[in-house]
Amino acid sequence: MKYRQILILTFLIGLVAGLVPYVMAVQSNNEYVGGFFKNGGNKYTTDKAIMGNDWDNITEGEMKYIDDWVPAVLSVAGGNQQGDWSGYVYQNPIHLVRDDSGAGGEPLDDELFWNPQIWYDGNFLDNKGFLSTVIGTVNYTTFYVEIRGLSDGYANYKAYAYDTMDQLINNNPYVYTWETDYYSGDSKYLVGTDQGGGETLKFFQFGVEEASGTTWSSIGGEWRISNYNMGYYDSSTNDWRYLPGYSVQHEDSWITEVEGSPYYIGGQNYDGVHIDDQGSDFVMWQYVEGGSTVGSGVGLWSGEGTYIPDPYR
Repeated sequence: MKYRQILILTFLIGLVAGLVPYVMAVQSNNEYVGGFFKNGGNKYTTDKAIMGNDWDNITEGEMKYIDDWVPAVLSVAGGNQQGDWSGYVYQNPIHLVRDDSGAGGEPLDDELFWNPQIWYDGNFLDNKGFLSTVIGTVNYTTFYVEIRGLSDGYANYKAYAYDTMDQLINNNPYVYTWETDYYSGDSKYLVGTDQGGGETLKFFQFGVEEASGTTWSSIGGEWRISNYNMGYYDSSTNDWRYLPGYSVQHEDSWITEVEGSPYYIGGQNYDGVHIDDQGSDFVMWQYVEGGSTVGSGVGLWSGEGTYIPDPYR
């Protein structure tokens, strides 16, 4: 049996003078840790998936090198109305990237870039461009990413950036949209779990992925990133829903399968990441250099329910 990886694209270099951009090779050893929805062995279909994330516990200039990056990422598998998976995977990450544009190369606010993308059979197919869209900094109040719209076979993506608490209270975010040019033919996104390729496929995942070798220079080399308000839209009741959540490391992050070969996210486990805080539909990941590591299958919350994500208030 072949085991394959789905890896977040790291660079997209656009050449000037009208030349076509060239996509550089993906990182083959990205570190990944996250969570997934599981309700027994049930699976569901949906038209929309969403995740909030918070970078408030990252200090400006904390990354050491300009080529360091770490994204919070929402990943969902594609399929049809009957719940059959297609092998397509849709990812909507926000990357934290070191900004060294200050005088003397000193870091300014660390910038957050939006880079939605689509994968099939372990191959990268399309994305918006790694460094093409800045949507804020670590000082923003909160962010949401959404994967939506497959009625025409083309995936649509959104990002919502709330700069201030007033923007959040008044629900007045900056909104970014993108539709892939790649026709997948999928009609639904999948949620829950099922067996495929000899593994448990986890169709709806949320977490943190990092370029291997990224160095953190402050407070002993550590960070905290929150994922929260993860959910999928239930069109039968017009509700946003979440299911019980469990942790997952790279080695168990199987998300889809093609012709008997399962695919997972990242390239290696994310050592040093543990759960700093957790609650209903919420988890704060903390990385401490040389610290403890959360394993797969740890309960993040046990309940399920409905809620209204901030962009839909």
